[in-house]
Amino acid sequence: AETKMPHFGTEMPTQNRTEVETVQNLTSVGGRPKAEVWQYYNQVNNGKGRHKGAICKFCREVWNRGRAQEMKYHTAIKCKGPVPRDVRFNLLREIQNGTDSTLPELSTPSTPKRQRTFNQKSLTLDAYYDTTAAIDQTREIRANKA
Repeated sequence: AETKMPHFGTEMPTQNRTEVETVQNLTSVGGRPKAEVWQYYNQVNNGKGRHKGAICKFCREVWNRGRAQEMKYHTAIKCKGPVPRDVRFNLLREIQNGTDSTLPELSTPSTPKRQRTFNQKSLTLDAYYDTTAAIDQTREIRANKA
């Protein structure tokens, strides 16, 4: 009696394969859940791995990579399409109430460094170097040597 070993090169029956694929799609999503603003956008496969592009359902504007904050601003403020008044109002309220972490005045020291925005009160590069304070002679000598 010959025992049949499974052959890994054979195809799985179609019925079983679709059941497995369905289970994998449900369980292997991973990552952060999609933001609510995605309901106003069509997801597009842009060929760039896990990051998906987006198309606005109201004005058909296209993004190569759908970023929730950009999409929220677009829908609330910039979209020229027929965005329902309540949708626009709710998104504006979210932005105003501080659920938007990209606004400069809402940045906190606990914000990760790569997400911090510049403080509006910080000096510009020109303003920093154009201060009227005199440079002491030692620094001037070192600067001239370089």
